[in-house]
Amino acid sequence: MKTTSTEPVTRLSPQKRFSSMVTLLFGIWLVIAGFVLSVTHEGMWNSVVIGVLLFACSGLRLRRNSSFLWSCVNVILGFWMLLGPRPLVFIDNPFRWTDFALGWATVVLSIAAATGHDRVVEPERPTIERTTLPEYHGAV
Repeated sequence: MKTTSTEPVTRLSPQKRFSSMVTLLFGIWLVIAGFVLSVTHEGMWNSVVIGVLLFACSGLRLRRNSSFLWSCVNVILGFWMLLGPRPLVFIDNPFRWTDFALGWATVVLSIAAATGHDRVVEPERPTIERTTLPEYHGAV
């Protein structure tokens, strides 16, 4: 026998799901690119640490009823990719354009994820089919 719950179900908003999935992939890319594209040791560790943090925060944001603060952390990480490591890591490296593009994309997508709200969906109530009694036509 199938039992149905009468409690509301929370669904992720499509905006939050898409934005968080893309920033999660950005985190994976940063970890890989840190090992493949970085010229300096500092650049490698910067990309790996930022990639892991981006992956973790985006993954936590993909949970139902998660706090928008995870997206705020991702916005800060995006700004770090834009502004933070310039003097430390990049002198004349083409990898800086990857960080620049991913930084802006992370900021925009994280703001979109922060504004996405989960939906509460009420479950369908089971309907009871009413059977009608045959008409009574008098004595038999």
